[in-house]
Amino acid sequence: MANLPADQQPKKIAAPILAAKYKGKSEIYDLLTVEAGKYLPEMHTINVYYMKQILAKKKRSIKIDQVRHLYVKQYEELTISKILEYAKDWPQVFEYLPDERDIHQLPRQWIINVCFFVVGNQFADWTKGINSQRNEALAQKRDLNIEIDEEILDILMASNAISTHKGSSAGLLKIGSKRRRTKAEIEGLKEEEALRAEAAANKDLEIQRLRA
Repeated sequence: MANLPADQQPKKIAAPILAAKYKGKSEIYDLLTVEAGKYLPEMHTINVYYMKQILAKKKRSIKIDQVRHLYVKQYEELTISKILEYAKDWPQVFEYLPDERDIHQLPRQWIINVCFFVVGNQFADWTKGINSQRNEALAQKRDLNIEIDEEILDILMASNAISTHKGSSAGLLKIGSKRRRTKAEIEGLKEEEALRAEAAANKDLEIQRLRA
């Protein structure tokens, strides 16, 4: 982190003063998160050295009420390493993260939220772009596309609706999907299969009789 102006430099107190109120790791974590309102990852994913860096303003921190959560799907193209590779274009991101050797312990969602805070909508657009590319490739590979009226497509894309149902009807709209058979059709197929099996068995018996 760059050198801070003189009026923003950290103050100094004797260690026993801090230890008298906050001595253990969990107590120092509570000081930073509960009392000071810092947005930190789960305590078990960071060490005391990182908390020391936050206290001494060697690392930047985000206030909890400033955090914007961004949901990013678990895709191979959006692993922690790929996200951090993208973030290299914004060195400020790493001013909020622990030292490189400790980053692997961090929760993926926390890293995403930090990147979103620093980079902003450009980061969100990047993740959405990868998501769209993956969906398009998957749709082509598995024939998951749906033929749709242009007017209805415009309505669909403008809609803010979020499905709350567990149904699978949308999957039946795919180009490659086939209409489900009726109960009568299924029973008819079973009967045909039974007749074919019976005919095959009778044929085998006839062959065995002729060979006898």
